[in-house]
Order: sequence, then C-alpha cells, then structure tokens
Amino acid sequence: MRDALVWKKTVPTYLELSNTLWLVYKCLEGIKSQGYTNRLAAQSLIWVESDSIKGMISRQYRYYASKEIFKDDTTRKEKAISFVLSFLRKDAGYKIPKYLGVIQSIKEYVYKSHGITPGDYSFFAALLENGQANENLNVLVDLGIPTSAIKKISKKIPESLETDQQVIQYIKKNMDDLSSKLDQYEIDLINRI
Repeated sequence: MRDALVWKKTVPTYLELSNTLWLVYKCLEGIKSQGYTNRLAAQSLIWVESDSIKGMISRQYRYYASKEIFKDDTTRKEKAISFVLSFLRKDAGYKIPKYLGVIQSIKEYVYKSHGITPGDYSFFAALLENGQANENLNVLVDLGIPTSAIKKISKKIPESLETDQQVIQYIKKNMDDLSSKLDQYEIDLINRI
C-alpha cells in the first residue's frame, strides 16, 4: 500500500488519488465501496482541471443523459446542479482536503521513521479547497467573491502581489480587462470590494 500513497507529481493521477481516497475513507469512515472513492477521485480531478462550475454541471448533465439516469430533462438538470454544488461544498471544499491532511500527517510520521520520503498532498488539497485560486487571492474568498469568478481572473493577476491590499488595488485598476471573462453578477460582487 506504501507505493499507492506516493504520488509522482503534485497533482495525482486518477489511480493514485483513487487509492489514497479509498484508504482514507475506509479507515476514517468505514466505507468499503471503492466505487464511491473512485467517483470522488474522478470529480476531484475534473474540478482542478475545470474552467468553471458551469462546465462541471454540463458534464454531469451529459453523463446523466448518456446513461438515461432520471427520466426527464428538467430533473437531470436539477440533479446535476445539486450534485456538483454538493460535491464542491462538502467534498472538495472541506472533506477531501481535511482527510488528505490527516493521511499526510500519518504518512510523514511513518515514512520518515523508515527513511522514506513521504511526498506532499498539500498542494492538491489547496487546489481542491480553493478552487484552483492562487494563494494570494484568498482575500477574495474571504470577501465573498465566488470561486468561479476567482478562477476566471486568477491567471490575469500577477502572483507577485503579496498583500491583500495589492491584490485589491490591482483588481480595481484592471477591472475593465478582468471583467471580459466574468458574468454580470460576478462583476457586481467584485465592484463592491
């Protein structure tokens, strides 16, 4: 099992993440179904590679439609929205990052006592929890800006901005350029900061 817990890169492969989550959920929650943790692994990787929540919802809707899950179109849409938002809030935003932190601590203790490099899950956990936002943009999360908006503008905001005030000033100064990727409600929220 040791090799299953060592990720070769900071963002794991599906198999690496699935094996890690299976061990965590088996030990901490008593879940014996690897199918459940396989779905969590797949959704987690889709989230860190996705550009938007809308894209994830569309993907989930297409999955339901292809498998003919739920009979009518409206129900499929509602279930896809509910599924994705629940996953982001409960699993990606809280549970999985916390569990990865627990297994990281245990792994560091055990591996180091045997002279093995434990690897690090913290980068991936932060990607999940913060929706791929750069660490210097956490101030926006604290100010109530949706993760979807932060993801859209994060690539245009220099990582060299170190303080919260620098980030806010940069956004205010460059809002015309940044707003091209945002929905109107996101622009309204950002303009309030």
